[in-house]
Amino acid sequence: MKRILLLLSTVFLVIIQSTVFYFWIMDWRKLVTYDGLIVWSGSIILGMIVYRFYSSLNACEKSF
Repeated sequence: MKRILLLLSTVFLVIIQSTVFYFWIMDWRKLVTYDGLIVWSGSIILGMIVYRFYSSLNACEKSF
């Protein structure tokens, strides 16, 4: 169950970070809006949560 949750949250995080990267390259003014900053901040917080969750797993749970 933990591995599935970790995988889903990682995929969601990659999608968000890819979107932020796209807007950063193509039209950075959209990132400076209120909604853009909320999404960007949310992706940073989700990344820290995923990292803390991954570091709490033992070695056999980390391998996919």
